[in-house]
Amino acid sequence: MPNPTSDPADATSNAVVRTITGLLPSAQALKEVRFVADLPRSSVGKVLKGRLSELEVLYSSYRDLPRDPRLLVSEILHVPLIEIHEDMALGSTRRWDSLAHVSLICAAETLLGRQLQEFEMLALTTFRGLKRLLEGTLSPLDIASVELDAENREQRDLIALMVWNRILPGALENRGIDIKHSVVNGARGNTLTSRELTQALRSAGLCVGDTLLLHADVSSLGLTEAGHDREAILAFHLDCLRQAIGESGTLAMCTSFEDYGRYGTPFILEESPSRLGSLSEYVRTRPGAVRSIHPIVSVTALGPAAEDICGGSHYDGFGYDSPWGRLHRANAKLMTLGMGHYPEMGMTFLHYVEHAYGVPYQYNKIYTAPVTAAKKIIPGPFTMSVRYLDFGITYDTNRFKNGLVERGLARLVPVGNNSIFCTTANEAMTFAVQELQHNRYYFLKNAPNFRPGEVPMDGATGKMQYVYDRPITEQER
Repeated sequence: MPNPTSDPADATSNAVVRTITGLLPSAQALKEVRFVADLPRSSVGKVLKGRLSELEVLYSSYRDLPRDPRLLVSEILHVPLIEIHEDMALGSTRRWDSLAHVSLICAAETLLGRQLQEFEMLALTTFRGLKRLLEGTLSPLDIASVELDAENREQRDLIALMVWNRILPGALENRGIDIKHSVVNGARGNTLTSRELTQALRSAGLCVGDTLLLHADVSSLGLTEAGHDREAILAFHLDCLRQAIGESGTLAMCTSFEDYGRYGTPFILEESPSRLGSLSEYVRTRPGAVRSIHPIVSVTALGPAAEDICGGSHYDGFGYDSPWGRLHRANAKLMTLGMGHYPEMGMTFLHYVEHAYGVPYQYNKIYTAPVTAAKKIIPGPFTMSVRYLDFGITYDTNRFKNGLVERGLARLVPVGNNSIFCTTANEAMTFAVQELQHNRYYFLKNAPNFRPGEVPMDGATGKMQYVYDRPITEQER
């Protein structure tokens, strides 16, 4: 019972927090306790979650964001205070990913009561920059003092993503970071509600009972009613997706662990993280999630069909019995959420199409680094279709997406500061094969510049390096 000498609502909310905190995925996952007069319900008594944001709040346990930089980083990134240090920066810890960085920017703007200038957003990629920003001692001259780790691949990729989203200034291009063009307006703007996102998902073609393969960059959608908390933002998006497909639907996301293929890092099914964004990693770690065994292009699914999509053996990355083959036979919905600024990404299903059709710029590669599941070594061998290195091979799947939309085979729906693209596996496969019959390099920007008399292998490395590096004679031309 609440203490009669204190505010009853405040005491009750504290009791709720103490009771359920241990049941949540993290101690900070419970952002706020709200008291309302009544909950909207359906005809069968279920709470209508999409309408909760419309209710009049009688009491809220919400507290303002802390202005102390250490406390702010701890609250937004879910990092213990003892682990926060002066050298922290974007990409220096798994918690400081692209989504968490957007949350930090939004939190700083909330505290300052204004939008950040470009030099301030650049400085905010480091803890020192955040500290000086909140202290009011930051100036445009401080850009030159921002220290980035040139050897940190994850940091480099995350910072490039911030520029793509137009959250960070293009001045980063001068720091040796590969910046691509952006087609969206940043991750700030009007607040996106659960009802709006759920309606947009349904407008894109998502229905109750669907099996869905999703690629997402939720950081590009903008502010949501979940606020600034990283865990709450992820829960918000997952909840909206579950509302759209219902309890009978299944959500699948690619949870690739590219470290295995690039660096030979051992793959542990239960522990190796997804490198495809915050939401895919969040889905991977949900109770009941089923992850496929492939060490590079694993897929994780939640829902009744999760085992059918991801269970059992899965030795070939994009083969018939891979999750992509199973998703194809289930005619799953294929969706990208918040990826309008990635014209060449978000359609891993096309690699399954390439594998099935036998495009001439790919080959099967064998991977031999250790793979472990349930503490047991999986012998393999694991294979995957990969493109030949070099030869000017660059993907551009935007033409494919636009073609589907123009022919009414896919939908493109605006949401937040970005968009949703949605089609079906059958439509994607049929259309792709039709185009590949006319042009076997349809998914590429240009046909490969294969050189006569040479068999492409792994590129200009190892034993074949002399083949690629030697001059071509006039006779060979």
